Amino acid sequence: MKQGILLIAVGSGIYARWAVNQAISVKFHNPDLPITLATDANVDSYLKPKERALFDVVTIVKPEHLHDAAGKFAPGKLKLYMNEYSDYDETIYLDVDGMTIRPLAPLFELCAGNDVASQVCSIVTETATSWRCQWMSLDEVRKRYTLPEAYKLQEINASFFYFKRIEAADKFFKTAQSCYIEGYKTFWGNSFPDELAFNVAGVIAGVDLQVPETGDNEPVIFLVKNPAQVDNPKTFVIGLYAGMSRPFRITYSIYDRYMKQYIKAVLKETREVQVNSMMNAKWIHNKT
Repeated sequence: MKQGILLIAVGSGIYARWAVNQAISVKFHNPDLPITLATDANVDSYLKPKERALFDVVTIVKPEHLHDAAGKFAPGKLKLYMNEYSDYDETIYLDVDGMTIRPLAPLFELCAGNDVASQVCSIVTETATSWRCQWMSLDEVRKRYTLPEAYKLQEINASFFYFKRIEAADKFFKTAQSCYIEGYKTFWGNSFPDELAFNVAGVIAGVDLQVPETGDNEPVIFLVKNPAQVDNPKTFVIGLYAGMSRPFRITYSIYDRYMKQYIKAVLKETREVQVNSMMNAKWIHNKT
């Protein structure tokens, strides 16, 4: 199959709800685009037959990809192996805590010149003294990883990825896997975040992750909180993160309104979405 979508949902039943909603939104705008769900047995058990039918492929992830060496749940590690869970020639990976708002064919076209692509939020070079990435200081990055003498270090939003089924993309993901630090703790679920490994892997593997025709985080591929960008033709997905400030609440209301429409069209039923309760459940899960 030439093109398809990859979603990952593991660890808790709440992620089954997120994955179903994301799949519904994808199918609403892209009815013929296949979706693969990489999941674990726990999340799979929460899917009703009608919901499971949204996914063209459901595959159970390998335990060694889901846990660190000490056996601790490590979702950031799993994403570094996402290429192993897709059989498409071209894959778009999306975090499940988001909502697709338009057809994705133009996004595939935008990314077609890349082996791997993501949303680049900022770029620093070897002359920088700091960077925007919140997971590790730039000084510590330089101490822990062997970077080339001159480089362009891209900080990405890993909620969106595009990759091809080719050797260059596999090399990038293998490099990201080698950048994973067992036992490293951050405030992101008290574990190692995948974005940090991807950021560094881009430099070491010599891969430019920038989507052509886009600048640093503008126009956005993955919307964070600004509802005005729904009308931007290069905004394809609304992303939902944390925070109850006014911009986030506005985005939550957009999610609820759109998803109610998508659910009615795709599943032929009416559901109250209530993204606030979904976010609360996700926060509780991530703190455990």
